[in-house]
Amino acid sequence: MRPFRFRADGVLEIRRRFRDTAQARLAREEHALRAAARAVEQAASAIDEAEQAYRTALATGHDVTEFGRHRNWIDQLRRRLERVREGLEVQTRAVASAREALRLADRDVRVLERLRERALAKYQLNVRRDEMKQLDEFAALQFGRRLVEQERMS
Repeated sequence: MRPFRFRADGVLEIRRRFRDTAQARLAREEHALRAAARAVEQAASAIDEAEQAYRTALATGHDVTEFGRHRNWIDQLRRRLERVREGLEVQTRAVASAREALRLADRDVRVLERLRERALAKYQLNVRRDEMKQLDEFAALQFGRRLVEQERMS
């Protein structure tokens, strides 16, 4: 009997590569998500520090222009925080999209792998049947030969 060959092996290999690509994409997106989360933390920390500096300036009694500069600086930092939060939301959606793409790619691979396993099991069953058939034929030949030898002897 010919060796086992799964006809869809090429498709299975392509789908495995696609899954590997999806895994790599998810890893990149998660790395970018962590970076975006750190940027949000840093922006929030910068606002806290700026507000603390503003309170210190108020307590020490600086002039009005200094207070205005502090408020403008804090407003700029808040706008930056909003931008990085929006970036974090975008990155969160990108991670969700990459995770879904990986889930679908993995499902496609698992479907083909199950088909391959079924085809292999069917092939192995046929091989066993062929072996049993050959053994039966051999046993029948042996029996026939012994029967002929016994008839000659008697």
